[in-house]
Amino acid sequence: MTIVFLDSNIYRQLGQKFLENQDFKRLKDFLDSTYNDFGVLNVVQKEILDFYKKDIYNKLLQDYSRLKSQIEKNSLIQIEKLQDIEKEIDEGYKLAEKQFDVHKLRIGAESYSSAELLEFLLLNKRVNVRKDNTRDFLIAKDLIDFANGNKESQIILISDDDFFTTHIHVQEKIKKKKIENLHFFKSISDFLKEFGPIFDFVNEELVLKSIKIDLIKDELLKDIKCFPGYVSGFYSDKEYEDIPEIETLEIKDLEIHDYYVIKNISRDTYTIQISLAVPIVATYEQETKIEELEKFRKNPVYKYRDNYPESFDNQNRIIFDHKVLFLFEGVVNTKSETIENINFIDFFPDHFIWQEEMKKIKEQRKSIPTSQLCIDGNEHIFDENMGFYHISKFGPGLSWHYRCKKCGMIYDSGDFLD
Repeated sequence: MTIVFLDSNIYRQLGQKFLENQDFKRLKDFLDSTYNDFGVLNVVQKEILDFYKKDIYNKLLQDYSRLKSQIEKNSLIQIEKLQDIEKEIDEGYKLAEKQFDVHKLRIGAESYSSAELLEFLLLNKRVNVRKDNTRDFLIAKDLIDFANGNKESQIILISDDDFFTTHIHVQEKIKKKKIENLHFFKSISDFLKEFGPIFDFVNEELVLKSIKIDLIKDELLKDIKCFPGYVSGFYSDKEYEDIPEIETLEIKDLEIHDYYVIKNISRDTYTIQISLAVPIVATYEQETKIEELEKFRKNPVYKYRDNYPESFDNQNRIIFDHKVLFLFEGVVNTKSETIENINFIDFFPDHFIWQEEMKKIKEQRKSIPTSQLCIDGNEHIFDENMGFYHISKFGPGLSWHYRCKKCGMIYDSGDFLD
């Protein structure tokens, strides 16, 4: 039997209503169809529920209460008394908590020996002075103990954290206990590719041959005016009628981003999930409001991001020259060894643009300049067990932040809430 556990970073990627997330559904369908199990670690469940309660629901209640008080104190606003929403907020939290009932298996010690914790803390201080990995240690210990006691099963942790595959303490424990049935994957799709149905005929060549360029072109043209807003702040808030018409559209060679096959338990058929990187060059007609454009160039105001490529040519034509992420779903016909009934799901113009920006941000923030050292002249010690989402300095939306235990400085990780 294979038993799968998810780390808290995966639950955060799936969103609050993770039961409705397509990746979660596909994983659960796969485990149900193969009679395997879906577990949850006590440490992870407690961490996620604590995050929901403190960082989402309590914050919503505080924000609402503050706004409610300001409105009620304003004598010029004629409005009935606003209702209190503590009950509704509490109901929302209970619904979030109830989702974890989908996991029939729960593992995790109720307490941990001080000797084990001390051994890890001393080692961790030597190998990583800036990060407190205690929470990761508890997860690793629970999984190693569980794998050691269930050697007939394959134990899986899906986590976006490198700790489990790189930290010397974890590797030593696995080696010492001769654990061979504990495996780590970076994403749900990585796991499904490894453990899902494998057909030799399903390869990159067949996948690419199954997707027709005309289908991609038709879907692009349906929403072709969305692209300028991703490469110029000038168009980011424009209505479609104020965006120039498309002049030329070039679709270059398609690239495989990802694909995996899952079995549909109810119909006894096989579905393939496909994502493609589609490089396009969309050139739009010349911008006619030159005076407005020049005014913007002199004083660009970016509402949603810190910067844009502003990829105009010398004729003031905006050009979108990037890869676009396309999602498709199809049916694997095992008799004819083909992929059929290809359906378009969605496309995401900024997926690869954001990936590049996040890569740059992480490179820039690998080390904190000397000018930003802590009050004692040493590096900051960020409390990574008490992170929180806050408005990001790197672009629109919320990103994960940490606070220094010594001086209180806030560190923006650039890890955006999905």
